[in-house]
Amino acid sequence: MKPKLLPHSLLESYRREFPHLSQPHYYLNHAAFGVLSNQVNRHINRHLDERNHGVIESFMKDQEIIEETRTKIAQLINAPSSDHIAFVTNTSEGLNLIAGGLPWKTGDSVVLNDIEFPSNVYPYTNLRNKGADVRFLKSENGMITADSIIEQLTDTDKLVSVSAVQFLSGYRIDLKALGEACKRQGKWLIVDGIQAAGNSPVDVQEMQIDGFVAGGLKWLMAPMGIGFVYLSRALLDAIRPAYVGWLSVETPWNLFDYEQRLNPTARRFELGGLNVPGIYALHHSLDPFLEIGTDRIHSHLLALTNQIMDTIDIPDATCFTQGSYAERTGIVSFTLPESVNGDALVENLRKQGVTVSHRTGKLRISPHFYNNSDDIKAAVSVINQTVRKNI
Repeated sequence: MKPKLLPHSLLESYRREFPHLSQPHYYLNHAAFGVLSNQVNRHINRHLDERNHGVIESFMKDQEIIEETRTKIAQLINAPSSDHIAFVTNTSEGLNLIAGGLPWKTGDSVVLNDIEFPSNVYPYTNLRNKGADVRFLKSENGMITADSIIEQLTDTDKLVSVSAVQFLSGYRIDLKALGEACKRQGKWLIVDGIQAAGNSPVDVQEMQIDGFVAGGLKWLMAPMGIGFVYLSRALLDAIRPAYVGWLSVETPWNLFDYEQRLNPTARRFELGGLNVPGIYALHHSLDPFLEIGTDRIHSHLLALTNQIMDTIDIPDATCFTQGSYAERTGIVSFTLPESVNGDALVENLRKQGVTVSHRTGKLRISPHFYNNSDDIKAAVSVINQTVRKNI
């Protein structure tokens, strides 16, 4: 189906939430950092004001917001219930929670690939201390397909960990096919979802994902220091927590019962006080994704990235992003010629009100749902002119 932009009236209602657009500032770097909306900013500050000169002791209200946010996350990824969701500070923490909590023995192996962001590598290479092996499968043209992974699975592989969306090429792997194969062969499927949550549909049940982890600072447009982990019932039962705290048990306020069982839900991984300001932010940053729907947002982003791919004009640059619509997202990257200094280019563009990224010789552009076709036209024009002036 041909990608379709969101209706103008709908876009305008959300664009008012982002004052940087009126500067104008064409911020097309959501694969690195998301933007905080006015609504998110208001609610963070309202919470902090309460802690400063309001009720001060906001614990009970905070618990309501925490559970409401947990429910919203479950809705976003179609988890069976909010009991499968735990808050973490970032993607690395969530992946370590899983990797370090499973039992490992010499001869077990983990399947990764050679284009993963390091957050999805080090939690597993650390398992070599427990005798586990790590196998890096080879990618091709910035992609590794589900079929390629499935064809290379072996009997010793205990776990497959992969990014839902590749951070550089924007390639979106077929998680449903991979999940079915892992389930059939008795292997855990763990997904680094930070580049997918908020820009493309995720259904952890249909995709048969065992663990899904995402920080909130990118496409979910929350601050740093807040994210979540989803755990299937089977994975939740298999993990032995490396750490426990007073909030990890069934009835925390039964303060002198030291023989309590752990909370049977994913809440057992929340040891004590959480990043409550971050959760207030995430509570409200999730609203547009639930209101609009990630399927419509995905289609909108494909239309915008199509426009970028059709109009970018950098001599001798090649498009690094490939694949069908189902295999693409809101990330599009171009391999720069050696004559272009990528870091200098990005800094020059920033001074002109266009924010993009330079990663390993590639110019990465990542708009979001509130961007429109005019934003892309203006930003690409600045990029094209700036490159030609500096070659």
